[in-house]
Amino acid sequence: MRSTLLIACCVLSAFAHADEPLGPPTFKRFSSANGQVVAYANPGSDTRVVSSASGEELWRIPGWTRLLYLSNDGAHAAEAYSGLNLIPLDSTLDFVLVTLWTRGEKSGEVTLRELVSSMSVVPRSASHLSWGTVKGFGDNNELIVERFDGKVFRFATDGTPQ
Repeated sequence: MRSTLLIACCVLSAFAHADEPLGPPTFKRFSSANGQVVAYANPGSDTRVVSSASGEELWRIPGWTRLLYLSNDGAHAAEAYSGLNLIPLDSTLDFVLVTLWTRGEKSGEVTLRELVSSMSVVPRSASHLSWGTVKGFGDNNELIVERFDGKVFRFATDGTPQ
């Protein structure tokens, strides 16, 4: 009986931690899949995109970011929503999940509308909606996004569905 109760508590505690607040901004380092480009995000300053080989700054995006994906050619970045896979319960279909950047200029967005036709299909966690995840850039600079049910979507660097 005690072991059953202990196991049940452990299993339930795993779910309880899923909606805990994210930590404060800290230094982050992101790398392209091929490792040729990196980005450094420091709280209180812009996020710098840098050539791994030379250390030369290629471009910047404004502010700190919690999660960034870089294309292998170093020209594009995808900045995921700071809540990662969890969005507020009062979100609408126009909620921006990913902001796309090309050489430091905002080039597009991916909204929830590109993934679902109705808010009623987005699963709820304990305190948020769980939309899916960003997988990164493919070989042709298309952004790959996976919806909560495993369906994969591809977007051009201007946010246009492919």
